[in-house]
Amino acid sequence: PLDDPYIQMAIAKHVATDGVWGVTRYEFSGAGSSLAWPLLVASIDRMIGVRDRTPFALNALSAILLLTLASAVLRRHLTNRPAQALTLCLVVIATPLVVLVGVGMEHTLECVVALALAIVGVRLCLATEQRERRTLLALTLTAAALAVAIRFDAAAVLVPLLVLIAITR
Repeated sequence: PLDDPYIQMAIAKHVATDGVWGVTRYEFSGAGSSLAWPLLVASIDRMIGVRDRTPFALNALSAILLLTLASAVLRRHLTNRPAQALTLCLVVIATPLVVLVGVGMEHTLECVVALALAIVGVRLCLATEQRERRTLLALTLTAAALAVAIRFDAAAVLVPLLVLIAITR
């Protein structure tokens, strides 16, 4: 239903086959909403060839990663198993995960990295030992860079987290 996935796929194809970041092999075009997604798709295209199913497969894998990460957080903070299952169902419905997987863009991977960023950022705010804070700061900065590279609007998670870090430090 969208042309955006095909724009991202065209960029990935031309990066993989022609070494050109563009929707054609002839010239650069900054038409995408992500830096990392076309590079990820292009790297797979280089390995196995250009396939229309690659974004779908990456999104399905990202959905599994999202639910695995969310489940790990829930198990740590919520002991009631039915409540954990209900919360995971809400993640599937509220994101809406099935639609994101089918669309073929970077949104599902963005959800994974945004959740990871929120987790390490909050842990950074709660850390008391200097060594732990340094490690968590490095992880937070890495996750922040990855989040913005995956999708530019990741600042919606990053800015409130920076405010929270500034307040708690």
